[in-house]
Amino acid sequence: MSRIHGWSILGLLFFISGFFPMWDSESQAATLRLKWQDISNNEAGFNIERLVGSNYVQVASVGANVENYSDANLNIGSTYCYRVRAFNSAGTSLSSNSACATVTKASVSLLTTPTSAPTAAQVSNLAPIASAVSRWSNYAVTAKMQSDGNGLTGLMFRYQDPQNYYRFTWSAQDKSRKLEKRVEGAFHTLAEDNAPIEPGRAYTLQVAAEGGLLKVAIDGTPVFSVDDNSLSEGTIALYSNYNSGNSFDDVVVEDLGAGGTLLSHNFNDGSHRGWTFIDDSPGQSRWSAASGALVQSGNAASEEPEAPGTYALYSQRDWKDYRVALKMRSSAEGAIGVMFRYQDRENYYRFSWSQEAAGRQLSKQENGVFKIIAEDAVPYVSDHNYQVEIITQGSALKVNIDDKPVFSVDDQSFKTGTVALYSSKNHGSSFDDIHVVDLATGDPLLWDDFGNGKLTGWTVVDDAVAGGPSAWSVAGGELAQASAIGSDESGRIGTFTLY
Repeated sequence: MSRIHGWSILGLLFFISGFFPMWDSESQAATLRLKWQDISNNEAGFNIERLVGSNYVQVASVGANVENYSDANLNIGSTYCYRVRAFNSAGTSLSSNSACATVTKASVSLLTTPTSAPTAAQVSNLAPIASAVSRWSNYAVTAKMQSDGNGLTGLMFRYQDPQNYYRFTWSAQDKSRKLEKRVEGAFHTLAEDNAPIEPGRAYTLQVAAEGGLLKVAIDGTPVFSVDDNSLSEGTIALYSNYNSGNSFDDVVVEDLGAGGTLLSHNFNDGSHRGWTFIDDSPGQSRWSAASGALVQSGNAASEEPEAPGTYALYSQRDWKDYRVALKMRSSAEGAIGVMFRYQDRENYYRFSWSQEAAGRQLSKQENGVFKIIAEDAVPYVSDHNYQVEIITQGSALKVNIDDKPVFSVDDQSFKTGTVALYSSKNHGSSFDDIHVVDLATGDPLLWDDFGNGKLTGWTVVDDAVAGGPSAWSVAGGELAQASAIGSDESGRIGTFTLY
């Protein structure tokens, strides 16, 4: 698998010179033309995303070296926001800055965000992170935090995307602590004080978010307590800016409602699985977990007021024993299925069903090596809604279709991981009513009927180039994939939406 390297998306803007919106006087529809700068040398193309509600949704893809896109059938008087991501066989880049325009008959109002995307070399071979955040609501975070540098250290919480989150920061240079929020890209300070941070000392940071009440404590001593209802849910991230001596350890997230543990990571295994590293500033971070703590020793930094810096985002669901139930339908001949106990692109289980090469398979990919665990030669019936059930309990893996047993095997390769919906060489894949339940507690881990028309919580990952890019969309209360993207390689890589 090749890596994306040596390129960045510098800016996203509307092309204004000689441009005006076109409209139809009866339908009140208009067209906006988008233009960006391509200085990359190995992209396969660009994905164009438009803001729908509070989430960016892919609306189109263009090929390599293309630098513009026209979006038609827009409503006059409405404001539209866009951003662009480059992609190739190694994955998808972080997004460009966003740009917005209000469509009027007289003029175009531009609201561009003056930020630039990190280079994809900083995130090569990482899954895309758009909308791939945990939808935790009321929770408490405890973490050990140490700073040996003069810059900022801290924690982001109720993180939804790079434009929406809360953040606690502590500056060694300014001897100040702040509780901030970023909402739709705008920063606001909620509380601040002056306090020195002792270099080399491990502090215990505690953050609690319950309803609109936000509390921060250091070593058990209250620091801030404020009321703010801007953001009600989201995941966490460990934050560093202008600080090459950051380390974090013993990160625990507890559900304040149910009382269960959402995340516990002490990094003693030297792994940073579940964490995605994001550089929102010039320079390059150096995150590692080799010392039994998560350490940032790079020079990612910014002097902008929002001080984006770098952060380690926790976006993976580390579920253990669970039951997955969903409806699955195919109108084409390729493969369709479900990935479970997914840890990364090289480690997961997968149930897949193909009509082209008739049969059902239960397989695994372990350290990049694909292996079939069980299979049969039963083809699926086109356009039939199958009720799929997958049960993972300890090493026991079971697959049932329409309440009838299909596979029951024992395998101990993976004990935890999230789920993904899978399609390969199949332009007629549909999924609906996915429900994941914790077998230990009976609590729902995930429930999505796609009735709101959004992909919130799901990340699209294309692991193939031929026939691509993918074309995932939510319409009619179903999640559909309408592209023929796929591969004949071992394991039939294609595309999947990762939760």
